[in-house]
Amino acid sequence: MTSATLCQLCQSISLQSLPPFPDDSYRRTVSGRPNLQKLVHREENDPIPTPFGFPHHLSLEALRAASAASCELCRQIETGADGLLADLTSEKEWRAKYPEVPAERGDPSFELWITKRGEGGDGFWVSTKCASEPENTLFIVATFGLCIDDDDNPLAVVFPGRPINGPPDENALDRSVAWVRACDTHENCTGHGSSLPTRLIDLGGPGPETTVRLVEPGAGTSGTYTALSYCWGDSNAYTTTRSLLSARKEGMSLSDLPPTFQDAIAMTRRLEVRYIWIDSLCICQDDLRDWERESAGMAAVYQNAYLTIAATGKPDTSGGLFFERPGKPYLRTTLTTTRTSHGNIDTDPSVSGNVLIFPLNDAKEVIRSRRLSMTDEPLATRGWAFQERLLARRVLHFASDQIFFECLEGTILEDGLRIPYRHLSAYPDKEPISKGESGKREDTARTPRAEGQDKAIHHWHSLVKEYNRLKLTFPSDVFPALSGVAKVYQSLLDDEYVAGIWRKTMIEELCWQSLSCTAVSEYRAPSWSWASVYGSTPAGFNGTHRDVGTILDHHVEIDGDNPFGRVKDAWIKVEAPLVPLSLSEKTGPTGHMCGSTGSGNGEDAYLGFDTIDRNYSVSAEMVRKMKLFVLVLAVIVNDEGDMRPDSGLGENEPLCYMCILVTPGREEEAVEVGPAMRRVGFTIQLPETFGPGLLDSCRAIVTLV
Repeated sequence: MTSATLCQLCQSISLQSLPPFPDDSYRRTVSGRPNLQKLVHREENDPIPTPFGFPHHLSLEALRAASAASCELCRQIETGADGLLADLTSEKEWRAKYPEVPAERGDPSFELWITKRGEGGDGFWVSTKCASEPENTLFIVATFGLCIDDDDNPLAVVFPGRPINGPPDENALDRSVAWVRACDTHENCTGHGSSLPTRLIDLGGPGPETTVRLVEPGAGTSGTYTALSYCWGDSNAYTTTRSLLSARKEGMSLSDLPPTFQDAIAMTRRLEVRYIWIDSLCICQDDLRDWERESAGMAAVYQNAYLTIAATGKPDTSGGLFFERPGKPYLRTTLTTTRTSHGNIDTDPSVSGNVLIFPLNDAKEVIRSRRLSMTDEPLATRGWAFQERLLARRVLHFASDQIFFECLEGTILEDGLRIPYRHLSAYPDKEPISKGESGKREDTARTPRAEGQDKAIHHWHSLVKEYNRLKLTFPSDVFPALSGVAKVYQSLLDDEYVAGIWRKTMIEELCWQSLSCTAVSEYRAPSWSWASVYGSTPAGFNGTHRDVGTILDHHVEIDGDNPFGRVKDAWIKVEAPLVPLSLSEKTGPTGHMCGSTGSGNGEDAYLGFDTIDRNYSVSAEMVRKMKLFVLVLAVIVNDEGDMRPDSGLGENEPLCYMCILVTPGREEEAVEVGPAMRRVGFTIQLPETFGPGLLDSCRAIVTLV
């Protein structure tokens, strides 16, 4: 790899002395477009300071001229600028379709500034301010990382990242093992005398290394093992059945196993671990009782594993772990630095060496949760794999673009990024607080609960929001595939699990919101549970609330022996204000449906149907034929500091009511406690929506099914 051709301006960039990007001063905005990353100063009236960093080209024309003159770095920045312009055009075209939606203000000036990369990585960001108002807005034009290509490079102790071209080589795998070994010193990340699962694959038994066998260690046996997380895919996986159980115990030839199993076994041996757990081999797939018992114990399997090895980047078992990864356009340049260890300044003489500059994915770089969630990886789309990742204390991901290692202390990437938190886990009491999309974690006030339980329920809502958009081969697995996590949270919350929600916070839990949800083809949950639909279902209240409704009774009938497993039938009996609702002729800014109770002076409220298209022109005729009611369950109140002093609202006065939309159920849904109603959506109502005394006079007892 020859040195990159750089213009004089790019050669003058001092990569190691760039000013840091002021992360905490800016909140991220989400555009849904890969190249449109807009950051807004948290102090609304504060303009972006000048200079903002190292000054680069002062205009798009100057950047294009340098790119045309063969500067390779300017060419990559120009690519980022073109992507930003294309996404801005797309955004403006979308907003033009909905004139009632407030227009976005500001276009990039392309007066470019360079700052250090955000938290945890070596590299730099190229940004620009708005050409006009608002002066508090910043666009990210391009982002870059730094790494070195040789462990013998004098800068090897400075930059932990290495280039990624092709399959993981021996050096990459050795570095992965080193990450695990370093994590062995983390108190929360490793098991202590872990009990072995019912069955395991023994890699060190009698016979040659080309043979492995299934073993049953016996109850209470302790030991060390890895666990594999992977996509089964559409093809028939290599499995154990009752008829094959004896043969699997006699031995299995490695060459007969699919590539993913072979590579996971090779990685386990590299770690000097004797056993590995693979679900298709360690659970009898044609024995329903065995499957139910073992799947119910999934929490212990992944909690107690020495390491979970994840085939994150492949959709089936034929892909393996050590597959080809796409390379990046690396630019080689020379760097002199006084840093002799990563992240530390030393007084030793300066060291020089070659460093590689490579482009990053702007959306994942600016909003790190996108990088850590791996939502575009095949394994991350699967429902069963979700709890495997959450329950594992540490995971080695073989993703489509690089290797990730995550534990309860943080995340390490092959390209050098180090982040002091992981995406999500089932251990809110153990993991560090992770930063959200705004750049900092902002916990909201709630109805008083024990501090640990408040954090746990907030965490549970985050997990469910992500989980319910994932794919399941069998929709009825929605509760079994989360049963291990639910079992952990039952202990954390000291609460009763009721078809996906918790008894102590049931009113709050019933007010989940459906975002881009679709109907499920078969019954798997009652209408009031988030599991009754497929899609994003955020829950929880932002702010202090009071319950308006009262839970009188509930019933859940489980299908099988797993108390967190499949649900056959369930209902909740609740007393709360029940207000008739009619569809309004007025529509929202994007053509969505609104409704009115006709009992107050407030504006018509947005109706968020769970599985009905919310566009008025599409669904109005069908909705008018429904008998709709608003079931008022809770009220968000003005807490001290929640509102501006001039708002006119006193402390504890209502800000808004959290409600669900219900309709009478079918005759066959009637239950022993009376007529049934089904949830069909949600709505948030302002206090003036309801006339004086209405909420007290229209209380009713409703049975939700």
